Amino acid sequence: MAYDRRYIERNLAYGVGKPLIDMAPIPVVADRAPTTKDRAEIGTPWIYNPGKDVFFLVDITAGVSTWINAGGGSGTFTSVTTTSFITAGDSFTMSSGTCHIEADDDAADAILLETDGGTSETIHLNNVQGTGAAAINVTADVGAIRLDAGLASAAALKIVTSNAAGGIDMDSGTGGTACDSTGSITIASTNDAAQAILLNTNGGTSETIDIVASQGTAVDSVAIGSTVGGIDVNAGAALINALTLRATNIAGGITMTAGTGGLNLLTTGGQFVVEATEDATQAILLTTDGGTSETMDLLVAQGTALDSLSLKSTAGGIDVDSGLASSGAITIEASHAAGGIDILAGTGGITLDSDGFIDMVPVADSQAAAAVTINANVGVGTFTGLTVASAASQVFTVTNSLCTTTSAILCTMANVGTNDAQMSITRVEPKAGSFEVTCINEGAAALNGDCILTFWIIAA
Repeated sequence: MAYDRRYIERNLAYGVGKPLIDMAPIPVVADRAPTTKDRAEIGTPWIYNPGKDVFFLVDITAGVSTWINAGGGSGTFTSVTTTSFITAGDSFTMSSGTCHIEADDDAADAILLETDGGTSETIHLNNVQGTGAAAINVTADVGAIRLDAGLASAAALKIVTSNAAGGIDMDSGTGGTACDSTGSITIASTNDAAQAILLNTNGGTSETIDIVASQGTAVDSVAIGSTVGGIDVNAGAALINALTLRATNIAGGITMTAGTGGLNLLTTGGQFVVEATEDATQAILLTTDGGTSETMDLLVAQGTALDSLSLKSTAGGIDVDSGLASSGAITIEASHAAGGIDILAGTGGITLDSDGFIDMVPVADSQAAAAVTINANVGVGTFTGLTVASAASQVFTVTNSLCTTTSAILCTMANVGTNDAQMSITRVEPKAGSFEVTCINEGAAALNGDCILTFWIIAA
């Protein structure tokens, strides 16, 4: 029910020199707050006793009363000016307009927003409708900004973009950006895309990116890993040392380990150089240790020069050593049909030393006559069906396309049979395309078996 006290007598008092004096309106004491329908004399206080609140009637226009809250609880103000503090009870609400809080005190905590109600309290700055990049803007014109959290938690200070497409952009000037922690620093991304994490510099030709472990001494003090993928280290500089792996400690080394996929070192258009400066045996060591089927190949795929594959020791020797128990433990082969092998030595000569046979594989021909054809520099000719009387001579002819009139030829002759025939060489005559070997039977009986001629054209 609306209250109307406009027509009650005014609050008067007797005074000196004037019989009646207007006094302040008598307060209304009620168990509710006033409404726009409650009437009274302008200036009348309304005391809402249960709410411990006070209202004043300031206007009645078109039958609508305007009561201004002046006590505890909520109220509506066009402006508030204070020379000390403003204390709000349960809440402080601004429904429209701009809220401007300004302090001109040159002191710490010139403006302080503080809660002190209990462990569940929070301070919340919320922009409900703003969509700009600076919807909430915290600025210090000439000073710094510090966010300090006292919580003992890994998430003590948390910056979150709740929108699924939101991001975080941090820009700094020449002072740079420093992230310091006495604990771990983790950078993680769940984005399923290339460059999910990107460290990039774009300041000029002198820029660098350093990843440094200052005190770690473990072999993995700096670890770059890809759990199920590969690692690509790519340098775009046109330099001979565009990509450098360096162990700077004088006792440091570099170990590269691979699984069954192997280790592939590939250079396109440039040299591949392996160099060691250690003054020790096995300064460079290439080793396989995988099993009995393993091999090691040095392959030149396209080189056609005589030294397309070269093993050199500038001041020392070269030792080729095989531990295999086989007649082919070391094989030197020119696989091309027209290929050959040159062994050159100085005044020290060439020594062939073996506990077994030193084999030269000859080309052989056998004829029932005194002539064979063998177009090789090492050969064995077998002559069958010949009868040479004691003290008689026999000329054997070998057609050989390698032979010249100046060829140096080493020959031996052997004969078989039951008679005491002894075929001895008395002359070797080289010719163009052939050579002749003259033998005399120095035995007591005629030849009744084969003659076997072995020759080596040492120089054509």
